Amino acid sequence: MCVLAACLAALGGCGSHSGGNGIASQGPARALARIEAAARDAATVHVTGSLAGPARPLAVDMELVREQGGKGTIGVGDLGGDLVQDAGWLYVKPNPALLRRMVGAEAAAKLTGRWLKGPADHGPFAPLASLTDLRTVLHETLLGPRGQSSTQAPRQRGRPGITITLSAHPALRIKGVQNVAGRSAVALEDTSTGATLYASATGSPYPLELHKPGRDGGTLTFDRWNQAVTLEAPPNPLNIKSVFALKGL
Repeated sequence: MCVLAACLAALGGCGSHSGGNGIASQGPARALARIEAAARDAATVHVTGSLAGPARPLAVDMELVREQGGKGTIGVGDLGGDLVQDAGWLYVKPNPALLRRMVGAEAAAKLTGRWLKGPADHGPFAPLASLTDLRTVLHETLLGPRGQSSTQAPRQRGRPGITITLSAHPALRIKGVQNVAGRSAVALEDTSTGATLYASATGSPYPLELHKPGRDGGTLTFDRWNQAVTLEAPPNPLNIKSVFALKGL
């Protein structure tokens, strides 16, 4: 868990959407406000990509549901697993490498393929809970710790998040309309970091892709906005307390 949590390092960046919806012709501050509002009001989104970490990149592939939770996969090198957050519980199915790192080889041999269960707000799984929370992921992706937003929500202690900072003006500039994954998108660049957020130029100004070049950069893509996502607790999960008892902790 510590290895995965440590890889949620700060990633300078930026965000915005535009086009036929008028964002391309607006100033960066107004564009950012509209993008933030669209993302905040979304019911669901699919987020995938890779972010730089202090040691190795963190890969994420998550479907997020507002005020409910999310599901998907994460990975750092050979360590990874499936995640589900539902009704206040976080369920993790570690791959063999992560399971051995968590509980040791002897206990891991007995737990391969099992889902583990722990509270989402405290305990050993809590650092991963922010990856399954739509509001946290979108807020920290679009704004980050330097964001200037009246709607900013405080980060909960002990929960690292995806931090792709979008600088406040005058560092932001609109670069025009481009094609992203076959869609018309407005590019909003953070000139202090080189990061660029591409947002839909038509309809609701939802983020489509966020990219920062360089060794400390990464790319996230956002799609399937407001599409139905079903969250279910996996069958027969093993409480993490039982896992530690098995390990003798």
